[in-house]
Amino acid sequence: LQSKPVLICHGLADEVVDFSNAVYLHENLPLSKLKLVKDADHRFTDFIELREKLTAQWLEENFMR
Repeated sequence: LQSKPVLICHGLADEVVDFSNAVYLHENLPLSKLKLVKDADHRFTDFIELREKLTAQWLEENFMR
């Protein structure tokens, strides 16, 4: 199987899923990029713009070249 780029963006204040799951995925997906966002909850309530910015940057880096 060929690896594909993956963005993992996770809030460190996630009350539903522990950030260690994101770390585990990152460690096991060779082309993954991990972005842990301090104080962001499960829905990125106060960090929606940041999440969108990180996603747009990642998409540009991986698919717009």
